[in-house]
Amino acid sequence: MVNVNVAKHAGFCFGVRDAYEMALEASEKHQNVVMLGEIVHNEAVVKRIDDAGVKVIKSLDVVQPTDTLLLRAHGSVPEVYKEAQERGLNVIDATCHLVLEIHQIARQLAQDGYQLVIIGDHNHDEVRG
Repeated sequence: MVNVNVAKHAGFCFGVRDAYEMALEASEKHQNVVMLGEIVHNEAVVKRIDDAGVKVIKSLDVVQPTDTLLLRAHGSVPEVYKEAQERGLNVIDATCHLVLEIHQIARQLAQDGYQLVIIGDHNHDEVRG
């Protein structure tokens, strides 16, 4: 017999948990909800969100004016925020506040002349942001 102990705080970090809940709420309130990238790297969760009607997209090019754009917990590059605003899209920003804080600190350090070294997947929104 094997004992399995589950950590007291097993599961998503609070940023992903909040974004997941926001995605489900958005699917109930809005007709067409789209999200740039998957909310989390978990097939079961991705399927639940898809089943709720939130569609994953790869580019803002496919977003219609009547769609609601959900920005996931990982955040996005400033150009996405700017384009969404210019196009007048309904945006739900589910970016984790800790991610936003790190993005702001990194931008400020770069503006102050520091050379930043960022370690991570260069294609991941959290790193690109």
